[in-house]
Amino acid sequence: MPSDSGSFNLDLLVTRACPMACGYCHVEHRAGAIPRRVWRRAVDLLLEEDGPLELQLMGGEPLMEYALVREIAAHASMEALKKGKTLRPVVATNGLLLTPERSRDLGELGCSVLLSLDGDRDIQTAQRPMGGGGPCSWDLLRRNLEGLLRAGTPSFVNLVVTPESAGRLAENTAFLLGEGVRAFQVSCALGVFWDESSLRVLERQLVLACRQADAATPRAEVFNRRSSAEPVLLSPQHVVDTDGQLYVGASIVLEKLWPRLHEAFRVGNICRLKRLPGRRAGPAGQLRRLRQAKISGPARRVLLNNLAVGYRMRRFWKESADAGRVRGEARSPEPKRPFAGEGLMGEPTDRRRLSARLGELGIRAENPVRGGFIGEVYLMLTMDCNLRCRACSLWGLGGACHSARFHDAASKPAPLDRLLAFIDELVPYRPGNLNLSGGEPLLSPLWPALAARAKKRGLRTILTTNGVLLERCAEQVADSFDQVSVSVACPPVLREKLRMGPPGHYEAMMRGLRRLARCRDRRRGRKPALRLLCEVFDSNAAHLGELVEHLEREGVVFDEILFQHLIFNRPEELCAQERVFRDEFDLPIALWRGYGYRPQVMDFAAFDQALQGLRERYPHARFSVDLRGTEALRDYYEGRRGLSGAAFCDGPWTQVNVFPNGDVWLCPDFIAGSLLRDDFAKIWDGPMARALRRRVCRRLFPACRGCFSFYGKEQPLGLGRSAGPGPG
Repeated sequence: MPSDSGSFNLDLLVTRACPMACGYCHVEHRAGAIPRRVWRRAVDLLLEEDGPLELQLMGGEPLMEYALVREIAAHASMEALKKGKTLRPVVATNGLLLTPERSRDLGELGCSVLLSLDGDRDIQTAQRPMGGGGPCSWDLLRRNLEGLLRAGTPSFVNLVVTPESAGRLAENTAFLLGEGVRAFQVSCALGVFWDESSLRVLERQLVLACRQADAATPRAEVFNRRSSAEPVLLSPQHVVDTDGQLYVGASIVLEKLWPRLHEAFRVGNICRLKRLPGRRAGPAGQLRRLRQAKISGPARRVLLNNLAVGYRMRRFWKESADAGRVRGEARSPEPKRPFAGEGLMGEPTDRRRLSARLGELGIRAENPVRGGFIGEVYLMLTMDCNLRCRACSLWGLGGACHSARFHDAASKPAPLDRLLAFIDELVPYRPGNLNLSGGEPLLSPLWPALAARAKKRGLRTILTTNGVLLERCAEQVADSFDQVSVSVACPPVLREKLRMGPPGHYEAMMRGLRRLARCRDRRRGRKPALRLLCEVFDSNAAHLGELVEHLEREGVVFDEILFQHLIFNRPEELCAQERVFRDEFDLPIALWRGYGYRPQVMDFAAFDQALQGLRERYPHARFSVDLRGTEALRDYYEGRRGLSGAAFCDGPWTQVNVFPNGDVWLCPDFIAGSLLRDDFAKIWDGPMARALRRRVCRRLFPACRGCFSFYGKEQPLGLGRSAGPGPG
């Protein structure tokens, strides 16, 4: 599989067994699974590499050893968390054994799925027949594809095209898009000769396929546009065979056809290596290995042809990506459509309520699109996190950071000097709170300097953390912040069941919280104030009281408790949201997709009783949204949220989100500008910010009721918040 941009790949052959006999696959199939000592050593070596990492579990068909796939993925993810590494497990499958239950299970393990599917029934049957002449499994495959997409597990399709099928690429792309696929890559078959006529057909079909992907709603991602895998024959991907042999390159798929090539790409036994060739392996080294294979005659002609095709595809995709960047750079900062109010998607805004709210913020009715009082500034220091909470929009099931493209782009750090200057620029706006968040902000080395600057400038500071790293810096945190908000969703037993973090993480969090609580209790004014943030979702709804009781038994008493009901959107709402952002603002969506978690069937009567018990026992606790009664809970969690909250949002006027790369968001995925290009004042009252406010004055976005900011208007943004007008 081509690597995500910037990621280092290691592929494990879980098994060579496979029920299919694909015409372009030349892997030798046989029974047997990869031994434990082999895959554990491979994982250990992978986690010694720097940067974002990717572990692909492949075959054969890896799901023929499903229990082993789960074991490897769980072990690798846990070890990565322990070592503070960013690891993306990927399961490559033909889909026949990928039941809907397994799709969701793999997502909960933090895996993405690479599904090999070449198109409609005719092309799939022709190119990917069953082994031994078995019956076509098309209906089963389509059901499993539907289950995969419904599960919300990050996935994409690998579509292989041959010279014979090149003319049907656009047709097969249209089929996949019609089935709901929104991410795919096109792979040229290796080991076959591509003549000039076939290549010209392929290029024309690729243009059509890309246009189809761009026109789809939601827009489909074509991975080739950002992949550096071509030529595949020179790819330095690391592959560990079931016998422990490590190969650098893609020769495994050609081993029966060109055994000399496969041997030339062999490095040695993984169990005897001290480290992987890693990022040192590159195209030049792979080219030397190709020459060492000494393939001659007709086979050499095909090999050189495949290499040339790879270079040609590399140029094609680079030109395609460059054209897309030129279009993006030429984009006007103003929306593409005038705001007449009619024809806009989304429910009408309650203008009376919004106007009253803006008046409270000191914004005059004659100029409602200007910025005013800023309630909360979220300064996200890192996208990385040392936990994997189930419903997290970044790293949970279907979370946005499972997309390497989103994670890597947002993670490029803005210079510390620029962030310090940004804090200075905030002072005239007198924000209610400056909230250092993430990811997990304590993973960033920048937080002490930023917190000190904010304190020096008189800004009220909040740290939002999962608490796992508090133990090592509790006193410094207590000196630096006015409030610490700790996200704790589950008691210990449930956290272990849901695989939220490495062993011992909860105990470390409790030690840190106790130290922080002692610091607070010794200080005048009991600072910093402690706030418990508990997101409520399907898996923890019955354990909320148990969680708070456990914390109190451990000696941690919070000054405020906020129970936040699950924030999520249905697929049709996300489709509509993407259409609006694309058509009106020429913006893609990424973070919104992280709000696609789909709650499972719940006992709403028992849920309501649990919430009533919490209200009685903890009268100071707040609930967002405040849902009372079985029907209100059922309507909310089944997506009928029209009565949940007044139909307006003040987020574009009161909230600022700054991502690690300096991008300023006033709404999920709505980039109003970049601190690397402009002063904050130019962004806060700039054309994009005003366009957003103008739009929200008329209608809400389709996904507004699946956003924290929408319900946040009915909650205080921080302990002791006070409002006031902004500068000017």
